[in-house]
Amino acid sequence: MAVDSTSFNPYAMMYGMNAQNTYGQDFMSDATGITNPYICQPDATRVAKQSAFTGSNLSGQPATDCYQSSSGFGTGVKLALAGGAGTALGMYYFGGDKVNPISNGVFHDDVLKAVEKDYKEVAKNLEKAKLNTAVEKAIKDAGHFDSIEQYYATKTYLTTPVAERGNLPQEIINKVHPQAINNPNVYGNKLTLTERAINGVDVEKIQNEALAEAQKNHLGYQSEQLANLQKQKSLISGLAKDADVAKYEELIKSNPKAFGIEATEATTIEAEAKRIASGFTSRESLLTDINGKITNQLDVVKNTRKYVNGTVINHWDDAAKELKPTAPEALTKAVKNAKFTKVGKAGLIAAGVGLVLGWMFGGKS
Repeated sequence: MAVDSTSFNPYAMMYGMNAQNTYGQDFMSDATGITNPYICQPDATRVAKQSAFTGSNLSGQPATDCYQSSSGFGTGVKLALAGGAGTALGMYYFGGDKVNPISNGVFHDDVLKAVEKDYKEVAKNLEKAKLNTAVEKAIKDAGHFDSIEQYYATKTYLTTPVAERGNLPQEIINKVHPQAINNPNVYGNKLTLTERAINGVDVEKIQNEALAEAQKNHLGYQSEQLANLQKQKSLISGLAKDADVAKYEELIKSNPKAFGIEATEATTIEAEAKRIASGFTSRESLLTDINGKITNQLDVVKNTRKYVNGTVINHWDDAAKELKPTAPEALTKAVKNAKFTKVGKAGLIAAGVGLVLGWMFGGKS
């Protein structure tokens, strides 16, 4: 789709430049916190200074024990705290990916997905850069201007009333093509020819390329594609062996997202379902095809995970089993959230068991 094929022209952003504007930009620029009142604190100052997770003491409890009443409730709480701490220790250091934020030198997917930027935002930035490059190439290929800056400065100059051109900022005047100042009418025609070249830039193609590039190395997106394929397999497996194209089309319409349909309008979903189902031959051939796609996507996810992990793995101190002090805030939060959420669930279960044991054997309820 050419630039002039829609009602919105991104290059028009620079056309309304006035004397107050400066010409120094391109056309597109315009259970964390574990606190428990029942934890005994013989030295409040020491406990207050103690971090939530430091060294081997992951529970946030005092480093040494202290005397507590032997009531059932007190005993239950102490057992619960001990159980919770033990579970956290065991699962964090000896458990699998479900708890440990890193395994075999690779951060857990929860962490990697949390530090990723939204691929749609990445695509927007890529699109701006690619569009800027394409327009600059179109301008140079037209042969009338040396750069994108010279083109826009000249356009601003020529579209400003003659009586007001003297009020334009000097930095714009300095970038105007010299011949445009001496022969404004002649260069007005060259400006028009250059605009036609710019309008020939295929914006839609650039948008699609930018989106594909942003999705390529995005673990969240690629994992979602794998999940969709696996759901497709499950749905197709549920079809009768003698299912026909109509049954397959109905299956797609009932599960549009699983088949990659992002639209929400019924008519669009129906049209897409019909298009996808048009290649149907049999359930068995579909399953063979989907199994191949799943195998390929597993490799894509593996490679994407490796790529994303490579951008942050240097912030992990393997000897200390923790992030380095210089780790970016986003990674620190991602690791803490993933670790706390999963350890917290296990700790909660252990705490519940400990509380019941304390109530049963401690004497008082």
